[in-house]
Amino acid sequence: MGAHVGLTRRRAAAGLTGVVLVGTLSLGGITTTTQAIPDSPSTSCAEITKTFPRGIAVSNKAAERAVRQGFERPQVRKALYRSNAKRLDKRQRGYLCPVRPDANADIDSTLAPEPGSGALSPSTNVAPCRLPDLRSTPNLTVGFPVPPERLPSLGSIPVSVLYVDFPDFPALPGMLDPVVHFTSFGSGVDAFFENMSYGKLSFNWSVHPTYIRMPSAIADYGISRRGGQFDAFMQEVISQSDPIVDFSGKQAVVVVLNPSVPESLADVSPAFPHSQVNAFRTDEGPVLNGTLVAGDAQRIGASVVNHEFGHLFGLTDLYNLSWRPGEAYTEQFKYSGWFDFMSYAPGRAREMLGWNRWLLGWVPDEEVRCLVDAGSVDLEINSLSSPTKGPKLAVIPLDSTRGLVVESRQRGFYCDICQDGVLVTLIDTGKGTGEGPIQVIRKPTSTEPLFADAILVPGDVVSFEGITIENAARSASGHAIRVSRGAS
Repeated sequence: MGAHVGLTRRRAAAGLTGVVLVGTLSLGGITTTTQAIPDSPSTSCAEITKTFPRGIAVSNKAAERAVRQGFERPQVRKALYRSNAKRLDKRQRGYLCPVRPDANADIDSTLAPEPGSGALSPSTNVAPCRLPDLRSTPNLTVGFPVPPERLPSLGSIPVSVLYVDFPDFPALPGMLDPVVHFTSFGSGVDAFFENMSYGKLSFNWSVHPTYIRMPSAIADYGISRRGGQFDAFMQEVISQSDPIVDFSGKQAVVVVLNPSVPESLADVSPAFPHSQVNAFRTDEGPVLNGTLVAGDAQRIGASVVNHEFGHLFGLTDLYNLSWRPGEAYTEQFKYSGWFDFMSYAPGRAREMLGWNRWLLGWVPDEEVRCLVDAGSVDLEINSLSSPTKGPKLAVIPLDSTRGLVVESRQRGFYCDICQDGVLVTLIDTGKGTGEGPIQVIRKPTSTEPLFADAILVPGDVVSFEGITIENAARSASGHAIRVSRGAS
């Protein structure tokens, strides 16, 4: 603190040359030069958003398109956009690095503080840490923003629940009341997401009270991990139900197979996070989100449904999709191990990771500290599981697609293997679902295959690509951490 930046400093790093001094900006006694950046190539969104916190667009039309999609209006800088478009706008949307409304309401976008002052400041300007969504997986994301087709993550979600049986597997007398049976799933889903969202999300389940009889035998639908016509089956269920079920206002459809169907005939419960192009059709209009509840969910329970709803909110798989039977079982979870329900759905550390909570808006921007410059900083972060307001995440961007996230963990119902300590994860928005878009970073002594021993207790230190993170001490509400970053 109290560092002074000379008025003659010029930035030549990262391809930014010909910097022209505009003026000075004083914040809390720190004097920082501010500069205008010419239209030359940048290295990343983190670099761009230092000077253009709302991002940049190639034209007014592209900027307006970003606004319609819920972003702040990017600045129109045609030459700068074109010099970065090939790397940072692979979908050719016409804008780069946009942020959500109000994320930078107090930032003058014509001014940018000079980085590298020697003190790593825990900025509340989170734009450089909002790693962009590269959409390597259609309709799902590990970066910002969440696809607009996905379920809203705030408020009450109206969901239609349909129970189906088959000519060869009719509903048994003890299972004739879908409303009663679904309580075992619905209550578990309600409790999980109420906890993960800090009470910001709930579900309004509309369970149709009788079974919908399907016209064909269960085996004809091929509901198997080996492959089947899942979308066609879901649409057929909806079409069979349409004459007697009102889908008005429903944002998702859950189809539950007769619980007496053996898992050998229906062993997978996939989610269907669709776009407008392939939405489910109902008489009342399209429904973009749905999931099936089959034999694996009947055996495991609500954790499977939680995982599939994670996809309906836009989240990617964190387990290893390339794993095949015959390989070591732990290889299936080699990226995040026990951590997060999108990795090991019923696991002993299925509590949602901090990055995913931020992505869905459950950890708000004001509870994130973005660490960009070289230097070191001490700060306190609250326990992720606590609804207490205050800093919950420290995020350190590494480049345009990667960043480290530091969060405070404590033992609880959804993380019963957790020691009280600090967890560090690597985010990579360049990787798709099942490719390791979020990976737990081990400390030097961590060897447990599912990362149960990866949490940093006070005194532990972990380093990654020039970043050093130390759990300095417990605090009243979480942990005190020290983050150090060498000059780039």
